[in-house]
Amino acid sequence: KRVGSGLPRGPVYYEIEVLSGTERHACLRRYSQFRTLSKRLDAAIAAKKKSADDDGSEKISNLPPRTWWPLSHEDTDDFLEDRMEGLHDFLVGLLARQECVDNPLVKEFLDLE
Repeated sequence: KRVGSGLPRGPVYYEIEVLSGTERHACLRRYSQFRTLSKRLDAAIAAKKKSADDDGSEKISNLPPRTWWPLSHEDTDDFLEDRMEGLHDFLVGLLARQECVDNPLVKEFLDLE
């Protein structure tokens, strides 16, 4: 939510529409929650690969970078649109990997458990 001079005030939530079989629901997540999920999945998959004699260097996907808010209202709109597209791409890439689809961290993130 933005108020006043166009600078962001308060948290920004991204709505995720989740389809699971015939069930549909929406959940709201902040960027920081996407970032936490990415880090936790990277750690879990690296540990699994390491135990399988893999170097464990593979990252889950390309999460949009963490950045400071732009100063103008127009820049903020562009920034939020770009970030939303990046988070969408992050989720699409994540869900294209079976090891992530079945992961309890992903199920929890999407309110599937």
